[in-house]
Amino acid sequence: MVKFTIYTWNYTSSIAICLLDADIVVDVSWDRTTTDPSWIQPAADALGALQVYETTLGRRLTILDQVFPSILLWLFPTVNEATKFAGSTTVLMTFPPPFNGTLNPHMAYEHGNEVFVPDLGGGKVWRIGRTGGPGDFSIHRFIPQPLGTGPRHTAIFDDTIYLLQETANLTAQTFLPNPTAPSPPNATTVSDDVPADGTYAAAELLLSPTSLEYPHLYLYASNRNIGGTPDPRGDSIAIFDPLTKPELTLVKQAFTCLIEIRGSLGLAR
Repeated sequence: MVKFTIYTWNYTSSIAICLLDADIVVDVSWDRTTTDPSWIQPAADALGALQVYETTLGRRLTILDQVFPSILLWLFPTVNEATKFAGSTTVLMTFPPPFNGTLNPHMAYEHGNEVFVPDLGGGKVWRIGRTGGPGDFSIHRFIPQPLGTGPRHTAIFDDTIYLLQETANLTAQTFLPNPTAPSPPNATTVSDDVPADGTYAAAELLLSPTSLEYPHLYLYASNRNIGGTPDPRGDSIAIFDPLTKPELTLVKQAFTCLIEIRGSLGLAR
């Protein structure tokens, strides 16, 4: 039976590998990795490693290469079918700081000839365009976000960009050809039956790959408990149907039995 695998990690030295059958978690295993695998480092003066892993059908992870970036956004062109980093063409991107705020470019999402960078601290999504050869990019525009919502991660399907807003616990959508046009209503990521004194922050947004066994496209938005009483079912992943336009339809909340889930990667096989 073909199943769906999600790789998720937090501030430990392990990656949880969740095997799902439809919408039910049927197995959880663990694999060792580097210290504190996450999208950011907990200490400002620590250097994190950007690593390339190979996954196998046995759900094992094999590291192929790694580099150690420092601050802001590095663009690392790859070679050898994207298994190695071409360090000679690495480019550092810097962003204008927000007024009375702190920059926190949190993700880089390549789409077409652009790279979209949600700035969690700056309240916008930077659009970086290719201006030449490998590693040759420049900032040419941005998509503003409501103040204090914390755009963290993004996914793009057709002409729509989906944005996960960490502090607002929302999934928003914007029409790329006209980002200033009125947007459809946002969708809440947190389940409505979590403990009343629990505090949550949206973490990851995945646009599922499709296959013969899984032909329908879905958005997966993970939530993480950051305070108060944790849900005994664990943090949930909100599953949305992006094909029911213009509004996102919540299919269900899938609870993971994990607490404070952060980064996730989904593979359909």
